[in-house]
Amino acid sequence: MRPVSACVHCRERRKRCLRARQGTSCAYCIDKGLECTVDFKPSPTKRSAQGYAPLVDPDIPATSHVSAAAVPDPDLSDELIDLYFIHVNASFPSLFHRPTLKAAVRDGTIPKVLFLAIISLSARFSSYPGFEGIEPCDRGRPYAEEAQRLLNLRDKSITTIQACILLGIVFQVEGDPDTESVYYAIASRMALLLDLPNAVADSPIEQELYHRIWWSIITIETWHSAALCIPRTLNPNEKVPLPIDEWEFLQLRPGSSSPGCELRIRPHPSADSSLSLLGYMVELNRLLDDVNKLNAGVASGATKDEDIQQSVQQLSISFDTWKSSLPVRFQYNDANIAYWVEKNLGQAFLNLYILYNNVGQRLFYQFLYLIQDSTDISPTNPTHCFAKKCKLYATNFCEIIHRAQAQPQTQLLSSLVGHMLVLASTVQLHTLLFSTDDAEIAAAKLRLERNFEVLMHLNSYWPNVSTAMARFKSFHSACLRSRDSSFRLGRWMLQFMLQFSRPLEDKGDTTESRDFRAVEISRYLNDR
Repeated sequence: MRPVSACVHCRERRKRCLRARQGTSCAYCIDKGLECTVDFKPSPTKRSAQGYAPLVDPDIPATSHVSAAAVPDPDLSDELIDLYFIHVNASFPSLFHRPTLKAAVRDGTIPKVLFLAIISLSARFSSYPGFEGIEPCDRGRPYAEEAQRLLNLRDKSITTIQACILLGIVFQVEGDPDTESVYYAIASRMALLLDLPNAVADSPIEQELYHRIWWSIITIETWHSAALCIPRTLNPNEKVPLPIDEWEFLQLRPGSSSPGCELRIRPHPSADSSLSLLGYMVELNRLLDDVNKLNAGVASGATKDEDIQQSVQQLSISFDTWKSSLPVRFQYNDANIAYWVEKNLGQAFLNLYILYNNVGQRLFYQFLYLIQDSTDISPTNPTHCFAKKCKLYATNFCEIIHRAQAQPQTQLLSSLVGHMLVLASTVQLHTLLFSTDDAEIAAAKLRLERNFEVLMHLNSYWPNVSTAMARFKSFHSACLRSRDSSFRLGRWMLQFMLQFSRPLEDKGDTTESRDFRAVEISRYLNDR
């Protein structure tokens, strides 16, 4: 480490120590009439209980391993942590208590592996002059590489779980789903080994974090297992308390005693009709899991054609029930958007509704191709009703995204938004190519143009958005082929929607491709 040059008081206030020349008192101490001394002997900084070195560790000599990922100065560190919570942690995964994490960064006690993993995701959003000339996508890579080096898989701890989830996200956005899957699997297994939902906590903050991390893993697996057609490691457990209110969670402070924890943890929704934003998102992800299973069954041929409409109708009722049961403050309207923005939770609120519309779109997505050749255009025809619902959810999704980008307090810039926006764009493209309604076509074209602008912006931050956009081009080609030849979209569309982490086949709905998909998707279904 560098020799200490700042005085005790300037180090405590984390400001530059300005002095005319070495050996004289600094400007701050002269102004305040304080004794200016650099004889600073910090108390020994212990390694974290989990065995990881803290961000500032005086026990590590200056000659030890030097990484390309130098720890940023305090002001930049603070900014990068804020950017993480703004753009990465707006909903799930919810891995940290923001006030506690920021305090740990300021005093240098945060495990270095966590700090580097966090800023590897947030550095792309920084306007810090030191990043000038470095592409946003490249800024976090040195930090991610060092976090991988520091990760200790033999250390069974919350820190390791958090680090694995963060590194899983890193490889997700880098377009490496296999490595992403490995990190998520480690996090899941370690959560089981620690019995995370029932682990003894030292404080209300710690207990709530255990539950949030558990539900974060459940949520990740809902998306990831379907995307790769692999079995889940964890399944939702109805007995695990859902996340408490976000504002209440932020107000918790270290030092609270453990006995009162249970009083702050809300039970399962059956005992309390008013949940948190994350609590409602957990419920919505359960519905997404059911929708994924239905679509996987259709894509693999495991679900009989005559059972599809009934299954969709049943899920549609559950979906509508979830929406109608939301309290007044959780309804989507201008007043509630302003309410949540004022609480600095505007992005979390909008995330709930983009997920809602994404799930609704997925539920009815398969019916788009069925209306292409249908001669029954009756409003009561279930196929047309379902296709119309798909278009409505996709339209609502696009409009929420466009509205969100209009102000910083609601801007949604996560990589998952890019994937979901591409899916919504395929519905607009399908309308553009196959609709006969001029007004509908014009509106779809306008949405596509605005979606493309958002996607190009997201692409500057997340490498995997370009992969999603390439899939959109494949969808366009498939639609054109289905219109001009014997090529049938059929179950190909469901494969396109479900397996967004896998390379896309462009062979159509052939017997060979159906057999391949059936075998692959059966792995996902057989473990349900």
